Amino acid sequence: MQPSSQIAAIKAYVPATAVPNQFFEDRFGLPKGSIEAKTGLRSRRRANSCEFPTEMGVKAAQMVFREAGIPAQDVDLIIAAACSRDQGIPTDAMIYANRLGVPDVQCLYVDVGCQSFINALEIADLYIRSGKRKSILIVTSEQTSRAIDYDDPSSSIVLGDGAAAALVVPTLGPSQIEASYIKTEALGRNLEVATLKGGGLRYLPDDPHFTPDMKFFRMDGALALRLASRYLPAVVDVLLQEADCTAEEIDHIIPHQVIPRMIRSVQKKFGVDATKVHINSDYGNQAAATIPIGLAELVSNGTVRRGDRVLLIGGATGFTAGGMILIY
Repeated sequence: MQPSSQIAAIKAYVPATAVPNQFFEDRFGLPKGSIEAKTGLRSRRRANSCEFPTEMGVKAAQMVFREAGIPAQDVDLIIAAACSRDQGIPTDAMIYANRLGVPDVQCLYVDVGCQSFINALEIADLYIRSGKRKSILIVTSEQTSRAIDYDDPSSSIVLGDGAAAALVVPTLGPSQIEASYIKTEALGRNLEVATLKGGGLRYLPDDPHFTPDMKFFRMDGALALRLASRYLPAVVDVLLQEADCTAEEIDHIIPHQVIPRMIRSVQKKFGVDATKVHINSDYGNQAAATIPIGLAELVSNGTVRRGDRVLLIGGATGFTAGGMILIY
């Protein structure tokens, strides 16, 4: 019998520092309560000056190994899946391999924006099903605060920091990925939904075309909302068909974006019970780490249990919309 893949353990690391809405309401002269009304957020987390992406990712990975009761040496593939990274090269996956004491393990880096964890989980599932790998560590660590322009309310208000790690292994039990689907529409203004132009080779600091704002993350929130509302319902349709289940058979929904209007539109279309949709309003949009952190916390507190059917869904720059249905 061909094995399927199982998340043997998943853990999250969230920085201790919380930045409440009042900080931004005072900074931008906004009415009290307006940020929560618009975004659903009450606060967001910020890493300290020593918590770069790999520091947070290593902490999450170490918790995973303790939870799973195995040494890091059992891992035969590490996938770093995030927008944030310590440096251009070598990949953060290699830094994880070094710091976790497994320098000879195969390493991959996956960056498709906020869809990176879902993409990495799909890749891990393919490796497991092929029999080529037996124990895969996915680390998603995002430090958005390093790329925020605190004079730009569209991005600084919503973004947060945090990390999650998941150990994926073969199983002959009920756990499996029932469906995964990622749709990209890299057309026109879609490429401008979210950008960070600095950090690559096109715009270097000594280039005459470089401007200081290129080091900051920029987001068109209104465009992101329109595209998410347009594409995400179709993604859910495909996932439900591929998994051969109905919306009523989904036990938990973990969305990426904390935009109440977008989430309500999906709930309305599919008749989903609002109690099944899980959002943490105290962490902010932690880019690719949002979904795995959400899943990790629901597993830790017993809300998500073995055998539960979980829908992971979200959007990313490009524009990309995607999701996954899995039996945990």
